[in-house]
Amino acid sequence: MIALNDRNASLPTLNSDACDLNIQHQGQRINVTAKMTFANRTKGSILKTVFSLNPGLTLEELKINGSHTEFERDNHLVLVNLPAEIPAGQSIQAEFIYKGKIDERVCNLDIKNEQAIEKWGPDFIISVRKRFAILEPEYVLLTPECAWYPIPGVLHGSTLSVLPDWNFTRFTATVETKSNLQPVMQGKMENQGGKWVYTPENPLPGFSLIIGPYQPMKMSTGGVDFELDIIRGHDYFSTVLDSVSDTLPRFVGDLKQDLERRLGLKYAYPRLRMVEVPIQFYGYSRLWIKHRDFLQPEMVLVPEMGSMLTRAGFGRELKQSILRSKQNEESLTEKEIQLRVLRNFISNNFIPGSTDNRMMFGGPGGGGMSFNSDTEKKFSLFPNFFTFVNHLGSGEYPILNTAIETYLSNTGETQFGGFGTVTSGLNASEQANMELQKKSFKKLLGSEMDNTALRQVIDAKGKYFFTYLEAIAGSDNFMPFIMDEISKYRYQTLDFKQFASDFQNLYRYNVDSLAGKWYEAEKLPGYLIGHVRVIEIQQDDRTRYQMLYEVSNPSDESGLLQVTLRAGGRGGGSRGGGGMGGSRSGGSFALAGRDAATNRFLVVPPGQAIQVGYVLDDQPRMMSVNTLVSTNLPNNISYPFPTLEQIKGYEPFEGQRRIPLILTMSEPGEIVVDNEDVGFSLLGQETVSRMSKWLKLNKKDPDVPYESMRTWRPPIFWTPIIQSGFYGDFVRSAVYIKSGKGDLSVEWRTLIQKPGFYEVYTYVNPNIARMGVRMGGGGGQGQRPPGGGGPGAMPEITDEYHFTVFHSEGKEEVTVALKSAETGWNKLGSFYFESDTAKVTLNDKNSGRTVVADAVKWVKQQ
Repeated sequence: MIALNDRNASLPTLNSDACDLNIQHQGQRINVTAKMTFANRTKGSILKTVFSLNPGLTLEELKINGSHTEFERDNHLVLVNLPAEIPAGQSIQAEFIYKGKIDERVCNLDIKNEQAIEKWGPDFIISVRKRFAILEPEYVLLTPECAWYPIPGVLHGSTLSVLPDWNFTRFTATVETKSNLQPVMQGKMENQGGKWVYTPENPLPGFSLIIGPYQPMKMSTGGVDFELDIIRGHDYFSTVLDSVSDTLPRFVGDLKQDLERRLGLKYAYPRLRMVEVPIQFYGYSRLWIKHRDFLQPEMVLVPEMGSMLTRAGFGRELKQSILRSKQNEESLTEKEIQLRVLRNFISNNFIPGSTDNRMMFGGPGGGGMSFNSDTEKKFSLFPNFFTFVNHLGSGEYPILNTAIETYLSNTGETQFGGFGTVTSGLNASEQANMELQKKSFKKLLGSEMDNTALRQVIDAKGKYFFTYLEAIAGSDNFMPFIMDEISKYRYQTLDFKQFASDFQNLYRYNVDSLAGKWYEAEKLPGYLIGHVRVIEIQQDDRTRYQMLYEVSNPSDESGLLQVTLRAGGRGGGSRGGGGMGGSRSGGSFALAGRDAATNRFLVVPPGQAIQVGYVLDDQPRMMSVNTLVSTNLPNNISYPFPTLEQIKGYEPFEGQRRIPLILTMSEPGEIVVDNEDVGFSLLGQETVSRMSKWLKLNKKDPDVPYESMRTWRPPIFWTPIIQSGFYGDFVRSAVYIKSGKGDLSVEWRTLIQKPGFYEVYTYVNPNIARMGVRMGGGGGQGQRPPGGGGPGAMPEITDEYHFTVFHSEGKEEVTVALKSAETGWNKLGSFYFESDTAKVTLNDKNSGRTVVADAVKWVKQQ
């Protein structure tokens, strides 16, 4: 079927404007008459066109403008030579008469067969066969995915350049079925003499047919009709949540308003139906859309009895909530506790980005980092705010609509990169950047790349494209612009050229030029960021703060940075005055508006370096720079600020100014060897036990350049990791190993050209050891710091790293105690070096759990 789509993808297609369906449900079959209006919205006339219809359905007759028309049926495709050419801008009336069963093979053509046949279930408790369409005597579930009504064009092809057409169609439907069954479709419902009539108020991108023994529960609030369609006998929750019925309308209305406020978008339909469907029904994550088939216009299809939903066991959740309330000495009524249970259920499953299902890390004085352990919500309501209402169409950039969906639905990544915190290998954006360094976005979209990896690339590039436009226009201007575009082109496809024209008229910027580079660029920008300063200044009898930092982009590609500032106490996120508050990690929605004091954007041209200055009302405590699509690893770098400077008569500076291009973060006169450099090497023989070999423990994956740091089971060989608090130019990385007996070492080697005395330093991040202590690692576990310390006090770090400095007079063993080390460069000593090779080694001996090796530098004494 995919090959068939590829061969016919070039045929011109009509746009579906209206579709009236007369449906008879007869056992395992349906009889349908579809009366449709099609328009030619191409630039030329159309004589031959193509439609898609499920191959299990027999097309008995096709009429065009009332006349019988011949057609060719090739599997799921209906190839039609029209009776006469349809000029551009003209419409025709068509009538399709068909009947039969549903062939599920036509569903999810872009999903590999081995994925499609996999069973699924909650937490490995049960395993069921996936179904994508159901047509049985007692139950029907047909979504547009199965092409149960005629769809203009072809379905998914072998690449993302062959996608189903996106049409906004005015649907109506009349349904006949058994008297004991209830149809559920989009639109206003009426029962007319045993026939169910559905009339949606707005054009829809798709129409779903669901029939079953449903028991509807209805409620209206906030201008929206909410309907819960559950299968008879499946009401397991009403007796548990028996105190909330009188409060429910206001409760649901408040949730709706809160979601609209956070997204910056209005709910688009007059109703929302939560429809219970068989547990077998499954919707895949796709590359070309941001939702699964569980979401339909005006509908959410939820698995029966809440079996695949988080926190759907209301009885258990209620007991646990009552217990927690007592433990926390909360004075909550039974109704308040039940509402909390219901709010947790709704937030965890349906509200985009609201689940705080994250792991938190943080070192003393190092800030903190959080990341979502599972950022995808299968039942997120976001599509009913944008995806089913608007569409950004582009033949040249077919993935552009997915890009704007990614931007608008963005739940953010870690806002602060966690200087001094443990990271978890490469995040999704960083993995995407690794792929984009190999091929352009366009080439990756046409490659055989794994769908999961390609989704990461699409998400990263999608956020980048529209964030770049936001940076050009300014957040205060871009948000209203996007909202205006969404409003003007609601329920229709917005052509990208029109979007680009609208943007250029306002902001004098060529969006199409950006799109070309975004789509086809073979290289990524890379940034050197540093020399961060904060200076206390006096202005008009008040204290303000001058913040300065430098950014260099020595690459050939223009790039974009997102800079986030945080004020407040050490390691905290407290709010300061003047809007200089801390941003919560991972929950910022693009259209909720940007705080100009907290989020700023910086476009950095290729081959340029700039100094950036901000004058702030509150003392900044941390700056996080998200390098978005770049060669930087990690792509989110945090900078806890150095000691506050006080300069009398300092003239403040706000804005940007050019400075000489910076090619490395090392200072003149310094010789730095990082673990990424050729002068760094691993020494010694890896020792692996027979059991480790048998279980394949600690085996390296050659496709994973950096691994997660594991303090609970560290590797027995030197393993590369990345982290914001390490040293590096474009890549901030180190290697680490489980503490041993000193048999395994690393070496930093360089050539000294000018003889003399050199001070030798090593770059150390002691917060790594602190993290190991927090997570139950070795190194003083159970000990108390000097002075006692109360319960929960941080145990003293006993870690000591053992270096050997080789110099002209021999070698010297140097021990660095992490409890007294500072994050950054720590001096090993001053030594004399001839014009020869100098080296420093570090072995794996340590009383703590791990040893980390980063960088060494030699600085000639004057």
